[in-house]
Amino acid sequence: MMKCQTRWRVQEATAWIGADNNLSVKTVVHSLGYASPFAFSKAYKRLTVSAPIACRKLTFDQPV
Repeated sequence: MMKCQTRWRVQEATAWIGADNNLSVKTVVHSLGYASPFAFSKAYKRLTVSAPIACRKLTFDQPV
């Protein structure tokens, strides 16, 4: 159950972070129910092998 919930949270965070450059990772973390950005970052890295901020860089650094 926890793995499924963690996977869902990471997917949601990736969508939110990738969709809105003005939305802070800290805001997303707390909106998804994590107690700390560190705990979320650790779970995110475990599932995606990159930091949450890397998602934003990949999304917004792409040429249009």
